Amino acid sequence: MARAAAILWSAGQQVVVDGGTIASSPIANIINLSLGANTTCSAIEQDAITTAIGAGVLVVAAAGNEGGALDAPANCTGVLSVVGLRQTGTKVPYSSLSSSAAAATIAAPGGNCVNTVATEACLYDIETTTDTGSTTPIGPFYTYSLFNQSFINSGANIDNEADVGTSFAAPMASGVAALMLAANPSLTPAQLITRMQSSVLVFPTSSSTTSTACVLADTTADTNGNFEEPTTPAECVCTTATCGAGMLNANTAVLAAVGMFAEITLSKTVASAGEKVTLDGSASTPAVGHSITSYQWSTNPATSDQIINPTSDVATLIVPSFRSIDVILTITDDNGAQVTATAKVQSAIGAASGAGSSSPLWLVLLALALGVQLLRRRIAR
Repeated sequence: MARAAAILWSAGQQVVVDGGTIASSPIANIINLSLGANTTCSAIEQDAITTAIGAGVLVVAAAGNEGGALDAPANCTGVLSVVGLRQTGTKVPYSSLSSSAAAATIAAPGGNCVNTVATEACLYDIETTTDTGSTTPIGPFYTYSLFNQSFINSGANIDNEADVGTSFAAPMASGVAALMLAANPSLTPAQLITRMQSSVLVFPTSSSTTSTACVLADTTADTNGNFEEPTTPAECVCTTATCGAGMLNANTAVLAAVGMFAEITLSKTVASAGEKVTLDGSASTPAVGHSITSYQWSTNPATSDQIINPTSDVATLIVPSFRSIDVILTITDDNGAQVTATAKVQSAIGAASGAGSSSPLWLVLLALALGVQLLRRRIAR
């Protein structure tokens, strides 16, 4: 597959294509993939992406422009996938979005034509400078909002004519990631993603043009293996479940890259009483120029003897009975500065009932437990 070969080559790997070997290129820091197909991620593509990430390369991909489930490679594991937004922060109709099989990472402007007259230029497109050359730069430079059809007919590069699409949203995230790496070159692809997600602007909860919340896309495939596209893709109000963590914010993302950042990775997010959950804080980073001097784990509600190795970067939680619990990591640097992160370990009982620890099932089990205790007391008498 050509996409997989291109990813491997950009990640500094030697590639064999049509029986010939292509020498490896210098390793890229970021690979932007403003392309895709509305299918599942292939094993070949996933292997290439996993190899690139292992080489320290961030892979960014456009969500797709079919209005349905995320395209491949945006739906591959480890990819920073980017959904397209309208000028008001809602999902632009054409943009693909999360499904139950693959979640989007973040959202960024994708451009939107809201014209009522077909001959008018787009009102909210994404303008970029370009030129008339196909393989080498040929002037004069222009943007497509500044010319008419006769200019295209006289030799303009029509391949550059598009001015809306998630292909424009993805490079914005790639550009922000480049700024983050310039500020802190030690960040891994996973750390770039988590810090970018932590710094987003929240999605608007309403719009003057729609009140419909986005829903997860369908991944039903047709006979060719392609996801079925919505008949009429529509604008919708984004949620973190459907469009990613929020709206891309360059300023706060760079600040997150250079500042202290506490990060928690759980071995599981749902567990039963007595189970052990690994709490990994090793991806936490100090501010640039400083070092982490201590880690401190705690819980809310507070528990005694529930955390093993509470002052290590990796600790273990013994899940308490019949309740969800928040795990808190506090890191301190060599300047005495502190930041915290919180993650929830949900009770398996609450998860099974589709609610939290105060769910009806929880109350029923508690009542049964109390009833058993009272019955035992009566029998003992």
